This record gives sequence, C-alpha cells and structure tokens, in this order.
Amino acid sequence: LEHWLPYINYSVATNKARRQPICCAFNIDQNLKKSTERIGWSVEDRIDAQLDNDYYRNNDWDRGHMVMRSNASWGTTPEKAQEASDDTFFYTNACLQHANLNQDEWLEAELWVSNLQDDDNGKISSFTGPIYGYEGVAKQYITPSGRDLAEIPTAFYKIVAFIDKETKALSTRAFIMVQDAKTLQDKMGKNTMDLWSYQVSVKTIEDMTGLKFPGVLEDANTFPGVLEDEN
Repeated sequence: LEHWLPYINYSVATNKARRQPICCAFNIDQNLKKSTERIGWSVEDRIDAQLDNDYYRNNDWDRGHMVMRSNASWGTTPEKAQEASDDTFFYTNACLQHANLNQDEWLEAELWVSNLQDDDNGKISSFTGPIYGYEGVAKQYITPSGRDLAEIPTAFYKIVAFIDKETKALSTRAFIMVQDAKTLQDKMGKNTMDLWSYQVSVKTIEDMTGLKFPGVLEDANTFPGVLEDEN
C-alpha cells in the first residue's frame, strides 16, 4: 500500500469502491495511555471514499472502529491523548460491523490488545481491517434511501506485534472473526469464547485480503494457519 491517510497514532488505507478501510495500522504505548472522553463521528474532508451515518442509522450495523478509541488514547499529556482519541471518530476508521459482533467478541479481542500483558515494553503495533467473500458466509449489502449500495464485510482481521517479555524477541498474533449467523445471533459470545480459537497465521490473512505485510510479522508468527472451529 503506497497511500495512507495519517491520523494521530494511526493511519488508514481506504478501498475507494467499498468506501471502507482496507487496513488500519496503529501503535499503542501503554505507558502513555490516558482516560479520554467520547465525541461524535465526523466526515473526513480529505477524501470522498467513506460511508457516512446514512449507512449506520436505524439498523443493526455499528460504526465499527477499526482502531479502538481507547487504544489510540495515549500521548505525553492529557490534551494530546484526547486529540488522539478524537481522531478515531472519522468515518474512514469505520466498517459496517454488526452490533452483536462489535459489542461482543470483537470487543473482547480489542480489550485483549489494549490490556496486553505479554509485551516487554508496553509498545504494541497492530493492523486491522475487513475481509470480503469469506467462504461460507453469504454476501450482504446495504442501500440507504437515495444512496449507493455498500457491501458489508464478511469477516475482520487483526494482527498484533510486540516484543515478548520472556524471549525479548518480536512476537506476532493474528486473528480472524467472521460475521456469520452464529456470531451475530446474540451478544453472549464473550461469556464462553476462547480468543485463541480465532487465531490464524499472518499468511492466512494475506491470502484472504490480498495484502502483503512485512516479512518480519510472518516470521514472528508460528501459528500453522488453520482456523479452528469456534466454540
């Protein structure tokens, strides 16, 4: 990807046709995280390719943060942390994500990243975004009145990289969460889910998205690449 839209603590590459992120890349410094306030969502003036609130109003689809607000809420001062938090509320950072995933299993994965204990120095890098055409999941679309049709992602990926506190070497984790009927039936998945059942290899994500991540991420990720059945 050659063209990234920069924000505080993260950057976004956007799919112009689907008007949703291809990939959001962000850094977390746990040592500088601070409590911040939520604000409302805004249209990004720098590009046209985004789905505004017409696509999220009065339906089951959340404005799914690809970069979680609290994960970006860090800086050397409370004011800088708040600015970084505010910067996550652009529609360029959102995907059509069902409420029963966004507020359930996906949230648990985001909180795992936010509260990561395995890292050596509190510094974490992550890549996240949507997947389209996940095998076995029917494609869905949304068409608000008077607006163009938009495709709903069938799954989402997350890659997390950090220096392992035990080995002092780079370590990578990768996950895929699917927007299928089982996942979307309720918001009770967090009570029984095993996060590691969603683990995949970096190579699997590359194959499903057509993206190519730095080789060091795949080298530091030893997962064999088989998506296990969800519990």
